[in-house]
Amino acid sequence: MALFAFLVQLIPMILITVGAIMAASSAAMVDPYDPAAAQAAMSGPGVIIAGIGYVIGGLIALAMIIPNLAITWRRLHDANFAGPFFFLSFIPGVGGLIVFVLELLPSKPEGQRFDV
Repeated sequence: MALFAFLVQLIPMILITVGAIMAASSAAMVDPYDPAAAQAAMSGPGVIIAGIGYVIGGLIALAMIIPNLAITWRRLHDANFAGPFFFLSFIPGVGGLIVFVLELLPSKPEGQRFDV
């Protein structure tokens, strides 16, 4: 699942990178004292391509919420923790790290009590 998510996110990442490079290169060739030229450089094709990449990436992220939640929940059950421990990830700063450490713990046979 993680490999699939990475491969799917590669397309928007490439679009964002190419768009940013195109926008930066067109902005570098503009006279900094001409506001009309600067405005035109910031609405060129590079910005549009990067924007499309951001939109596609956002849609993919929304589509991956449920699968990521399911995998995390299942992994917590395998380590004999309750699934709602997932919500610890919403603690600012350290929450994601706490859940990551809980997911790294080895599987325990007692976690089979969550299997139905």
